[in-house]
Amino acid sequence: MASDDLRYRRGVGFLPLYPKSFLWPQLVSTWQVWIPIIITWIANFAIPLQSSLFTVIIVDGTWSWATVQSVAWVLVALYVLLLISTVILIVFWHNRRTGMRPGWDVKNIADVIHLMAQSNSAQLYDGTETATSRAEMRDRLDGNRDRLGYWSAPEAPNWVWHGIGHSTNDEKVDIEQLGASVHERDSRSGMSHRPLADQDGSDLRHSYLPWCMRTSQVILWAVAGSVLLIALFVVSFNPSTSIHRGFLPALKAGPIPGAFSAADFLYSFIPSLIGLVLFLLFQSLDLTLRILTPWGELTRKQGSRAKTSLLADYAACLPLEATWKALKNRHWRVACISLLANLFILIPVLAGGLFMAMTPPQSEVRMYANMPAYAVLLSLLVLYVLALFAMIPKRAQFGLPTP
Repeated sequence: MASDDLRYRRGVGFLPLYPKSFLWPQLVSTWQVWIPIIITWIANFAIPLQSSLFTVIIVDGTWSWATVQSVAWVLVALYVLLLISTVILIVFWHNRRTGMRPGWDVKNIADVIHLMAQSNSAQLYDGTETATSRAEMRDRLDGNRDRLGYWSAPEAPNWVWHGIGHSTNDEKVDIEQLGASVHERDSRSGMSHRPLADQDGSDLRHSYLPWCMRTSQVILWAVAGSVLLIALFVVSFNPSTSIHRGFLPALKAGPIPGAFSAADFLYSFIPSLIGLVLFLLFQSLDLTLRILTPWGELTRKQGSRAKTSLLADYAACLPLEATWKALKNRHWRVACISLLANLFILIPVLAGGLFMAMTPPQSEVRMYANMPAYAVLLSLLVLYVLALFAMIPKRAQFGLPTP
């Protein structure tokens, strides 16, 4: 948004500010940005790969831990790619203007208000809250050419402020002047105000919820999670299928040169990968809740303190920082969900080290579970399902004006 070139700014205001889902890379900007995004997403597989990095082999008649060479080299290649992507980002951002004031970042609603307070483009957005899609809003705003930077106006030449607006002069100057009236620009662009109500007169102001917070999705996840968890308990502790008795791997368990065991790799990588998917799914719920909670505070009829609404910056917090701030603001659901979102990283970690191929006396090779780790894993899964149910009530307050 700070670029001098109008072509680079056109439509940039419609780029998503937060990730939609951690399960799939979200490509934005130029190749110097989306290549590191893809590589960082691929780095998620580091946890399942690390879970299968070691296995046991016989050395001089003694069972010893050994590194699986093929897995180790894949991890080395992954870390090299991460290093390369970091260098690409450093080169891309070196001496590149962001338009932000030094030492300042947009972390809460108050920061957004500060950027828009003196804007000459705010009225261009009148009526866009009724847009049914992002594409429709883009069409109404003709692509949006807002620019971020320092501004001044002819009426007050000695007053300079930082914010978002439209330039009335040459697009390639650094310090732009505010002058043209908003109404004149509205008439030139064909913009007209649209009421908040639809043809039936119903209010559309709070009709939109992100996909992961909608009633059907949240209830479906909670019910599906409950069914799968019950099935897991039944299979794990039913006398005929009890997991502590072990099960046949259906794959060759003996290690080949390079210390690779097909059975150990499969039953380390796949459980850890499933746990990773569960962890990443919950991250979307956690982030969405942290984003929407300050907005939900503003819908309270009795009003809300600035500390718990305009100044709440949960979405920009470090791990556990959001939990601490939510506790101080008495946002109990945010505190619990954000704490669990960090705790659930143990799900792929524990799942990856859960099974190991062992040969009991006078029997064939079977896969056995580490029962203490399995008990902790089941406890985490119970908390996971309870957290999903905790997301169901009181979501209407999070309704947003437009998608």
